[in-house]
Amino acid sequence: MSGEYEKLLKLIQYRMFLGKGSVIFGDSIITKTALEPSLVQMRTDKIDEAIGKKDMSVIKNQITQLYCNDLRGILQYNYIDYVNMLMLEKLERLCKQNKVDYEKVFGQHYIPVKQIGDFDTSSEIAKWFNQSFAGVLDILEVTEGYSKKG
Repeated sequence: MSGEYEKLLKLIQYRMFLGKGSVIFGDSIITKTALEPSLVQMRTDKIDEAIGKKDMSVIKNQITQLYCNDLRGILQYNYIDYVNMLMLEKLERLCKQNKVDYEKVFGQHYIPVKQIGDFDTSSEIAKWFNQSFAGVLDILEVTEGYSKKG
C-alpha cells in the first residue's frame, strides 16, 4: 500500500472519535499521546463497584465519561477496542453470574459483538453499552425484586 493510502485509512478511522459526518483534514488532527491506564482502571473499577450495587446511574455516568470524554482526542482505534473488550467482559460476567439469558437482553443467544464494530462514533458505542447494562439490570430488578438506582 502506498503511504498516502495508509494515511487515508487512518483518517477514516478518526470518524469514530470526531463524529458522523465530520469533515476530517489530516493536518488539523490534534491527538493526545495516550489515555492514562490509571484513568481507564479508575473508571472500570467504579463500573465494577456500581454493578455490584446495581446502580445504573453510576454505570451510565462512567461509561459516558469513558467513551465520550476520555477517549475523545485519543484518535487511536486500538484504545476503543481495548475498552470495548473490558466492557464486554463486564457485561458477560454480569449476565453469567446472574443467569440472565442473552436472548432476553439482546434478542439472540449471544452478545452481538459485531454490532459494536458497526457503530460510527464512540458516543454510539457508549449508548449501546448503557442500554445493554440497563437491560440486564431491568431483568434482575424483575427477577430479584430489587429497586434499580438511576
